[in-house]
Amino acid sequence: MFDWKIIVTVIILLGIIAFFISTQTSVQEFFKFVKENVYSFFGEVVEERNISFSLVAEYDNISFKDDVNITIHPIIFSANIRDMNIETSDTVNMDFSGSGKISGRALSLDGTTNKVEIANSSMTFRKASMKSESTFTKLIIDNLELKELKLRNGSLFIKGTETKFSGQIEIYDIKGRFEFSYEEGVDVGYKLEIEGLASRISIPEADILID
Repeated sequence: MFDWKIIVTVIILLGIIAFFISTQTSVQEFFKFVKENVYSFFGEVVEERNISFSLVAEYDNISFKDDVNITIHPIIFSANIRDMNIETSDTVNMDFSGSGKISGRALSLDGTTNKVEIANSSMTFRKASMKSESTFTKLIIDNLELKELKLRNGSLFIKGTETKFSGQIEIYDIKGRFEFSYEEGVDVGYKLEIEGLASRISIPEADILID
């Protein structure tokens, strides 16, 4: 049996095509209309990530909800995983699904995990519930997706060209590797390095828009 959404969408598309042919609308306007109206029938539209970039900047608070791989170099890592309490200062690697918040050098997690590695030991679960509070010197999150991110004061690298910026940078539809670090006694205490893809990057104070 055909999915009813597919049938309805085909009917809508045929009607739209007939309408745009009769009005002699341009191809570019046609596809813009489809993206903004028909795709939304299936849920949130994610813009095409066609900008490959890397970046170093300062950050404040970042929240996310995603399926990611996390490596923590903790000052202290405290977690409750399926009613088992864990506390360590050794490096922690895990897969994680759920909500997270990074505030300075503090990380809060609330979700599930299938595997946690601490030093030379490994624990395997099946969607074990977990909550954790950590402070870190370095935090790496792989495959993190964010709809929008605002950072400040740093350098943007695209195709080998560096653009230094002070003030705010805005990045949209990001997916990539995020490395957070904290160093005492330096100008940029809370530093974020990103390697990934985005649909649009804006530096408002310099009137720069990349899309």
